[in-house]
Amino acid sequence: MFGASVLVETHTPLTNSNGLANFDIGTGTPVLGSIGTIAWASGPYFLKLDIDPAGGTSYSVSSVTQFTSVPYALFSANGTPGPAGAQGPAGPQGATGLTGAAGPQGPAGATGAQRPQGAFGAQGPQGATGPTGTTGPAGAVGPAGATGATGIVGFATTSGSQVAVTADIAFLGPTVSLTILSGQKVMLTAHQAFGSTSVGGGTLLNLYPCSSNGSLVQLAGGGILALTVPQNQRQIFGLSHVFTGLASGTYTFGLGGQSSNFTNWNNGEWGFVSAIVFN
Repeated sequence: MFGASVLVETHTPLTNSNGLANFDIGTGTPVLGSIGTIAWASGPYFLKLDIDPAGGTSYSVSSVTQFTSVPYALFSANGTPGPAGAQGPAGPQGATGLTGAAGPQGPAGATGAQRPQGAFGAQGPQGATGPTGTTGPAGAVGPAGATGATGIVGFATTSGSQVAVTADIAFLGPTVSLTILSGQKVMLTAHQAFGSTSVGGGTLLNLYPCSSNGSLVQLAGGGILALTVPQNQRQIFGLSHVFTGLASGTYTFGLGGQSSNFTNWNNGEWGFVSAIVFN
């Protein structure tokens, strides 16, 4: 659409506070041609503006505008002009110019007068009291509540001397007997004094909380293992345990134990045991 370039130059202007930049054509850094050598009578000529906002050389076309001259200027340069030629095609629309700065804000309008508050309406008359309702029939008696959990069922305590220490598990002091129901629990507390008159004393005694509902003594967890007592000395040992998961029946509870050198333990030492049954 356009012919060869007759003038190419670069400018690096700065914008003002409104984002506008001004520069004079012909005063930039020359790239091609000179403004003084342009044959203006050989036009038309167009101004093509390429811009790189980053200040580099990656230009893009922003606008193309045709140069126009007033008639008396052409007459002065070339004499009497010839007849006007046919109108050329319309050039492309130029880029939209930058938005001008906003004008100052106008004064605020006057505040309108406040309208007076209207009067309150008169209170309406109180409504009549409605008739009293009749008493409804008594409700049916609800079912009896569930029976509460039973508290402590039984308690037993005894004291006395220990029996002989053996290599098999056996009760080693006083015991108590309790009859329990399935699901009930038993808390056992037992203390027993042990001594030895043998040279080297008594050693390797294991103590356990035990129960029995026949001839067999059943031990529970939480025992004390490998006890020792020096010769001619007496020491008291104690433990407690809660038995759970027992079936209904009568049980014997107490402190049980065994020793690998049971002959070094003497008899006749004092002991105490108590047991509580609860749900």
